[in-house]
Amino acid sequence: MIITFNRKAVLSSVRPAYGHSGATETTQRTIKCCVGMPSTSTKINAESVGIKADLIVHCYRKDFDAVNPTHIEIDGTKYKISATGASLNDLFIKLTVSRC
Repeated sequence: MIITFNRKAVLSSVRPAYGHSGATETTQRTIKCCVGMPSTSTKINAESVGIKADLIVHCYRKDFDAVNPTHIEIDGTKYKISATGASLNDLFIKLTVSRC
């Protein structure tokens, strides 16, 4: 498997606010990533445990760990990171994301 970083995305850590104010973004980082559609089996397996899978994103683990993100913005659309998993090797991480 070859990973080609084909998009730029913004990882962000969103924390819920209390009272009348909305959620606040505490940390942001622009990264390069590989964005693709999940396979049918991935979608079915994810939905069987209650996770919606709209896209699969591969990125560097060091970029992910630096922000500890909850959301990712790709091409102006915000997605929630539903699950993380193993990617090609230890340098990369695979994110399963769902549209907010």
